[in-house]
Amino acid sequence: MTSEIILEELASLHDVKINPQNIDEVVEHYSIPAWESLTPDLVHSTDIESNKIVLPDEEHILVSCLNPSTHKVWRVTKNNSTIKRLASTEWAVVVPHNSEETDYINSALEGYFFQFQMNSYVTGTTNSHQRVRKKDFMNLKIQFPDKKNRKKIGKAHKLIREKIALSKKFSELNSDYVSALFRSWFIDFDPVKARAEGKVPFGMDEETATQFPDSFEDSELGPVPAGWKWGYLGDCISVVGGGTPSTKNKDFWGGKYNWTSPKDLSNSNSIIMLDTERTITEEGLTKISSGLLPENTVLMSSRAPIGYLALTKIPVAINQGYIAIPPKNNMSPNFMLSWIHYNMPLIEAYSSGSTFPEISKKEFRKLPILIPPSELIEKFNEKTTPSYDSMETSLKQMNSLKNTRDALLPRLMSEELKVN
Repeated sequence: MTSEIILEELASLHDVKINPQNIDEVVEHYSIPAWESLTPDLVHSTDIESNKIVLPDEEHILVSCLNPSTHKVWRVTKNNSTIKRLASTEWAVVVPHNSEETDYINSALEGYFFQFQMNSYVTGTTNSHQRVRKKDFMNLKIQFPDKKNRKKIGKAHKLIREKIALSKKFSELNSDYVSALFRSWFIDFDPVKARAEGKVPFGMDEETATQFPDSFEDSELGPVPAGWKWGYLGDCISVVGGGTPSTKNKDFWGGKYNWTSPKDLSNSNSIIMLDTERTITEEGLTKISSGLLPENTVLMSSRAPIGYLALTKIPVAINQGYIAIPPKNNMSPNFMLSWIHYNMPLIEAYSSGSTFPEISKKEFRKLPILIPPSELIEKFNEKTTPSYDSMETSLKQMNSLKNTRDALLPRLMSEELKVN
């Protein structure tokens, strides 16, 4: 029978704070938002305003005490550099007493058993203010099988965690490629500049190169590639919104159709949408004027905040917090995703509202856009589709690994399943 043990008996809470303004050097900043990529921000300390925790040099584990319903656990390796590592005070910095137990403690802190306890100790009423006090955190319990099983469970969890991290990194590399290509072609105009100098654009085949002009021309908004014209977004794409069936009517909810709100995107670390938290029935679907949107629809949250993005890989209905661009236009979904990403400051400038800025479909359609030839947009789509396919595959792999972890490890910890 698996026993339980208070976390304080296995680890210490490291809580040494510093004012970054006083140290005047480049640091690694382990912020809560940085958890999405599991990569700290490299910033100058004077750019950080509030007090932070100075992370220890030995290996440790960060657990977010803020909004524990979105469970965030970050394994931090031993510091092998001279750069200081600072962390948000919202992190509980857990340092195991015995380094040999780190893998198992990590697995236990990520598990449902521990998260359930955190949620029961929450103070505050809204997500942005819900937190677990650190004096309560260290008194929470973890399951504690015998040493042999702890070692094997920790090893299995570490293997799964590393595979998830590898899939995530591969997805990020594909996303970086798409972003870099869009910027080169449609923001910096590198191929046009190269051709204007009589050069072949770097890394580009001749067929693609000839689709770019070899000169610029003046426009109302500055020099642009010859032949490209300014227009309005509404003339190039179709834009739709959504709605929410009455939550008081149970006949509308729990059906076979996926329904999404921007909450799905705020809890996701991928631009690919494969699933939604909630579903609606056919009767519920009739309450949404835009109906069921097809795969490869581009979604953008239009308020609180503006700018969460997704490319759907499932048919989905949306709520009123989105602007959706179905794939029924000359602008490919791949192109539109990148265009929105790079033009977010412009989109925010067209928004209104003081408490919660929002951009309406009407204002979104008014956005100016420099329109490349359709052949170039199609070529961009052709070159980036394999990257989006790889991102989708990576997300499926990560979801499968997480499901395996969440189903298997609790049964191993409780000794419902035996480790051979």
